[in-house]
Amino acid sequence: MGSSEQPQAQPFARGNRFERILVPLDGSGAAESVLPTVAALCRKHSSKVVLVRIVDPPASGSGPSVEECAHLSMLYLSQVAATFEKQGMPSKVVARVGPITESLLAIAAEERISLIAMAVPFGEVGDKLFRSSSIPILAVPSGKPPSPGDPKHPVRTILVPLEGDGRADGIVPVAVDFGVSFGADLAVLLQVVPPTSFGRADAERYRAAEEHLGRLSRRFESKHISTSNVIVHGNPVTAILDLARDRSADVIAMSTRRAAPETAAGVLQQSEVPVLATE
Repeated sequence: MGSSEQPQAQPFARGNRFERILVPLDGSGAAESVLPTVAALCRKHSSKVVLVRIVDPPASGSGPSVEECAHLSMLYLSQVAATFEKQGMPSKVVARVGPITESLLAIAAEERISLIAMAVPFGEVGDKLFRSSSIPILAVPSGKPPSPGDPKHPVRTILVPLEGDGRADGIVPVAVDFGVSFGADLAVLLQVVPPTSFGRADAERYRAAEEHLGRLSRRFESKHISTSNVIVHGNPVTAILDLARDRSADVIAMSTRRAAPETAAGVLQQSEVPVLATE
């Protein structure tokens, strides 16, 4: 039952609209803290949850056998799956012994996964998966229960931070699909404009930002999601987190691999709400 698959990027199934959500679990409470958020999303969209546990191959001649590891993992996953089944939510369990990141990517491809939900902060495996997967990842802060909103509408407001050079615009179609799937009413588009010492340059940057956000907001409005465009000066991480609190955002959607590394890391580490991240 070993695995020799190599990490490979799998294209996001655009037509799938988050119908299959993969949840990696390792038996810890931190990993399981993502489950209430996933359940809330599934109640809205009737998504199927694929619960996965990957175990490193045991050292030769020590500890339980490969078969025993797989069996124990299936027992654990079946217990977790029962909580979804009791709520009328379809689920599937997959246990595998092998290299963790490579196995998760292989299972995501086999199961045609359209969203991976996992708890932050990431460990070494999570970091590697985050860098390797082209499937959107919903990073849920561990130890923080989902906000007690309307269970029929777990996602009302999506905050979408963007950059003036267009590098982060790839998050927009993913955020639109997420909003349509889970019933968002409002998308708040944010662009942080660096200040200059010249008033005219500031005005030009502001005008360019207005045009940029205006073009992208039409993508949401075409799907009947209202928009609000916000342009501010200042530190990007502070601006994003402050606006998320001010607008009671349920999700922050951002292109973490296209954003400045310090911005992506700061938001992922400090956000109080889930972060929908893609390349």
